[in-house]
Amino acid sequence: MKVYELSRSYYEDTATWLYFHPEDKTDTDFHTDVVYLLKKYGMEYMDEEEGWIGVDSWVSHIAKRLPELGYIPIDTLSCGFFGGSILKKTDLAWEEVVGSLLFSEALRRNDIIENELNMKIMGRDKGPVARF
Repeated sequence: MKVYELSRSYYEDTATWLYFHPEDKTDTDFHTDVVYLLKKYGMEYMDEEEGWIGVDSWVSHIAKRLPELGYIPIDTLSCGFFGGSILKKTDLAWEEVVGSLLFSEALRRNDIIENELNMKIMGRDKGPVARF
């Protein structure tokens, strides 16, 4: 079974729609179908749009039209997290997820790495940075 993904993005603003199709369509078939709908419903989209015309809202407009070509929308469940690549004491939302014990240990290890890097920068230590 193939899953077909229609998406649009502009910097951090993204939207994705997933579909299934009973026939085994190729990537080219899917792309051709999407472009067909973009053209077919282009004037309708522009007539209905009350604001600026743009790729984001144009693609969103035709996403609901893919079932006309036999595509079946797939409902998805997601689990996502937001956070930086270096945990800090202010990342309390992550502490709620993983618990105080793991969060404290992560902060302790980051402190060790930060201290060793600072020593290297100041030229006081020539050894490797700690690896756990």
